[in-house]
Amino acid sequence: MKKFISLLLATSMAFAVPTFADTEGQSYAEVYAEKAKELFGITDPNYTYNFEKNDDGYTYFLNWNDYLVAFDSKGNVISFSNWKNEPNKNNSNPTTEKQIIEIAKENLNKILGENSNKMKLEKCEFSFGTWDVDFCQYIGDYKAIYNDAHMNFDETGTLLTYSCKDKFDVDIEESDNILDYETAKKKYIENAGFGKVFTTSYDFDTRDNYLFPCFTTTSYTTSYISATNGGKIDTYDDVYYSNKASDVYVETAGALSDAEEKTITNIKNCISPKEVVEIIKNNFGYEFSLNNLSTRYFSKNGKYYTSIYDKVNITNCATVSSKGQVVMFQNYNEEIDKNSIISNKELDKIALQYVNSLGYNDYKIFDISYNEDYSYYILYKYVDGVLNYSDFLTIVVNPDGSVNKFYFSDSTLEVPKFESDLSVENAFDKCADTFGFTLKYVLNKNDKAVLAYSFDDNPFLSPEGKPITSNNEEYVPKIFNGYTDIDDCPQKEYIEKLADLGLRFNSSEFSPNSTLTFNDIKTLESNSNIVDFYEINYFKNIYTDDHKMTKYDISKLFCSILGLSSLCQNSNNYKTSYSDVYGENLPYVALCESLGIFNSGTEFNGNSTITRGEFAQILYSFIKANAQFTNQGYISILK
Repeated sequence: MKKFISLLLATSMAFAVPTFADTEGQSYAEVYAEKAKELFGITDPNYTYNFEKNDDGYTYFLNWNDYLVAFDSKGNVISFSNWKNEPNKNNSNPTTEKQIIEIAKENLNKILGENSNKMKLEKCEFSFGTWDVDFCQYIGDYKAIYNDAHMNFDETGTLLTYSCKDKFDVDIEESDNILDYETAKKKYIENAGFGKVFTTSYDFDTRDNYLFPCFTTTSYTTSYISATNGGKIDTYDDVYYSNKASDVYVETAGALSDAEEKTITNIKNCISPKEVVEIIKNNFGYEFSLNNLSTRYFSKNGKYYTSIYDKVNITNCATVSSKGQVVMFQNYNEEIDKNSIISNKELDKIALQYVNSLGYNDYKIFDISYNEDYSYYILYKYVDGVLNYSDFLTIVVNPDGSVNKFYFSDSTLEVPKFESDLSVENAFDKCADTFGFTLKYVLNKNDKAVLAYSFDDNPFLSPEGKPITSNNEEYVPKIFNGYTDIDDCPQKEYIEKLADLGLRFNSSEFSPNSTLTFNDIKTLESNSNIVDFYEINYFKNIYTDDHKMTKYDISKLFCSILGLSSLCQNSNNYKTSYSDVYGENLPYVALCESLGIFNSGTEFNGNSTITRGEFAQILYSFIKANAQFTNQGYISILK
């Protein structure tokens, strides 16, 4: 990353250097360096100073050996990176969500000054050993989603990265006669798009992609509608969809496995590069030179392809299946005659003609984007009226009607049935209840803040009406406001500490007196990286979701997570203070007792079930044991 940034900065120096005025006898570099040192505690006196021109003026970079700080033209910090990642020795090793939030607020106030008062907390999550904290500006009661701040901290609260758009001075458009919810809902469905969709997810058990049905937005960009007239608002916010597919490339050198030999046998049936050249010429009017071609054969999703590219103009390439189906073509070097430029309406007609001539008659235009350089079309296939996000094609047409790029997803994913009793309107209401459908300020393409309706989080609803994520998992809100039913619970302390660590249920109620099920453990675990997900996933083959967990079950689960299961095969090597534990259960209980997960006593009652509240106390002890056992330092709250 540092090498990339250095290259970027070096490149920027090729542009004309702006004239810097002195500030009280100091250069901008000196002023910015002093500010950066004060804000981020940088003591190294040696740094380099570079800049690059952009749409908003200039961005100024101060690069130390271990830090990078970027300022905008007004002297505001827009980004900070800490490569040194040296723990903050001045704090007491904070680990809880509450502690991290307070540290984040302190940093935000120091960097933004009075503008920090305009920011509110949006997210605080622990992931892969670091904390991610997001804030967003508010204008009155409404979120200004174009202006947010992102911070990343290590386990001790040391700031690793910071970024902020710092757009506090934009023009704000007055909004009168705000649409009510029902009208806004109707306009959003019509103009922005919401309905039935097939989209992709990844199954960790089968290690493959699959399609699942859901209700969600039917736009590949984040959609907003005007709060006053319901028309779609064009912004610069883009959401990119990708479809994962593993390409198996055939290596013809060296010893090959049986599978590779079989693959090569199949590839012998691929069409020749000459045939690819002819197909591209017939469909797009472009002719590759056979003398300049490089060829590659590969398989994907059980199909076989021939791919060619021009060695002289490497951006010009094409891929055709063994059945002669064009899946990719691009020609970036086509010179456009200004006298041959045609209208957008004519370009639309030409784009569809290309698509139909290639045999993709059942694809519908989903979105069109025009600019002076090209027209961009995305088309999706609909199955029984349901949009299939995995099955799409794009075509980019030059102003003269020639093709700049064509791409076909070539999806082979099985399409499930979409069975639901919900109407689109009812599904919208459920999504609005869970994900929020509210008013907020967005920046239009004129850089003016306008009031708009949109979802607060990406809405996904199962056909049965359950909120889910884009990966077809249970939806967990980003902000947790505590449980409402634990005030009189003996385990309240442990439940709250677990919540601070991100181990919590997706509910305002903990239900401490309910019997613990395996599904409870799965659901609780899904909110944190402290407990090993894959080990819990393994137990899916042993316990059903509604299985009531016993103390014996818990001891086996915890030993597995700690990697101690292999030590539990011989019960002769173990002893415990419990008089009623013996046989195959003895090693698991003995190890858990020795680590302090279970308190010593005369009777264990291993076949007895436990409540969710009792599990919270046991889990708290387990995490403490896990931190000590694995020598992890991020659980200081448990000391």
